[in-house]
Amino acid sequence: MDKDVEVADALELNVTARGFGVMEFQDGNGEPCSIQCSSAWRENDFNPIGDDPGEETLIAPGTSMLWLGVDDPNPQIMRSYARELGLPDSEGDGWMAYPIPKGAYCSTRMHLTRANAAALGEMLTVWANTGELAIPSVGRLGQRGE
Repeated sequence: MDKDVEVADALELNVTARGFGVMEFQDGNGEPCSIQCSSAWRENDFNPIGDDPGEETLIAPGTSMLWLGVDDPNPQIMRSYARELGLPDSEGDGWMAYPIPKGAYCSTRMHLTRANAAALGEMLTVWANTGELAIPSVGRLGQRGE
């Protein structure tokens, strides 16, 4: 199967309850991820061309920022450290789920502006095509082993 077709088949485009576009997919580790239009807008997110010359109109929410990242933080702890903390079910070796305390917050998604998305898009396209982390306007960045 063609890799592009395989990736496209893995993407699922939906609409949130509030009417914003969201695309769900899995990352290279199989973690559920999403990219979603945000309802946020910033003071400088205005369309300079309104009905009258000089009039500014607000760009619609969902067009100025995106959410991108994993959907669940999935915190884990080494069982040896869990035992030191007195966590239950920590016998054995390896990793175990680490419960997030009530009232705690873990940010798992980036809140990207259009400028962030444009810069990241350029870098990701170069990386996808070459395997190198680079920005055409800056040049090649150091690679592992250099």
